[in-house]
Amino acid sequence: MDLKSRLRFREAVVDSIRRFFKERGFLEVEVPLLASAPIPEANIKLFQVQAGKATFRLLPSPELYLKQLVAKGMERVFSISPAFRAGEEGRLHVSQFTMLEWYGAGRDYGWLMETVEELLPWVAECAGNAAGIDLSPPYPRLELRGLFIERAGWDPWTDEDHGRFDMDMVDVIEPSLPRDRPVFLVDFPPWQGSLARAKPRPAEGVERVELYLAGVELANGFSELTDREEQERRFARELAAAGLQDQGLPGPFLQSLERLPECAGMALGVDRLVMLLGGFGSVQETRSFPLFQ
Repeated sequence: MDLKSRLRFREAVVDSIRRFFKERGFLEVEVPLLASAPIPEANIKLFQVQAGKATFRLLPSPELYLKQLVAKGMERVFSISPAFRAGEEGRLHVSQFTMLEWYGAGRDYGWLMETVEELLPWVAECAGNAAGIDLSPPYPRLELRGLFIERAGWDPWTDEDHGRFDMDMVDVIEPSLPRDRPVFLVDFPPWQGSLARAKPRPAEGVERVELYLAGVELANGFSELTDREEQERRFARELAAAGLQDQGLPGPFLQSLERLPECAGMALGVDRLVMLLGGFGSVQETRSFPLFQ
């Protein structure tokens, strides 16, 4: 497929996503791409931008601002916007990419999964599915704890080993997932979701879900944590783990949690979705220009 055809396909995917959410009463919003104090995430490296004496970071997701809008009474919002992560290059990664993110007030991660099961067939019908992936719902919901015990031979719920967890996710769990259809991994260890609400029994983990399509991680979502004090404690741990205690916490975001209703939100990589449905070899093939040309 030539460049023009690839870009036409990408346009069709993005247009169909936008129609899907607007027809369901979501408000599309544009959010800033910069913040002086972003949400701290130990495993994500950010680009820094200097403006005079002030230092800003390019955001890895619009979450910092979207949840503040939910706290202001906007019950259903979504954004399709650029996101940035430093040092991420490869077949599935690029330092500047496009992220779809949506939130619903009064919802939980079960609703996120139901939304995905409507969204993916819609996009395939509107834009095409050259790869021929079976997108008919429902999608399997696999409990992550059972997968780790069965396939990796240990229990991350009783042994907090970040390095081993990440390695086994990539080398053991992900390669064992079905590739002929989407699948959800549900419920993560308590220490693997700093923004996620704990399950009714906190020792059982957090209400986090990841979506895999053709063996590729495509989306990540939570029943959102709304407890400000608990969120501050978790953020402090993230900053300490990354050695970034001087970065500071996102004050307006934390203040908004005092008004944030129960809600759920999910982030989905648009470039990866275009790549998978279009049958392309890498996310680079879905973009107008290579990065850093």
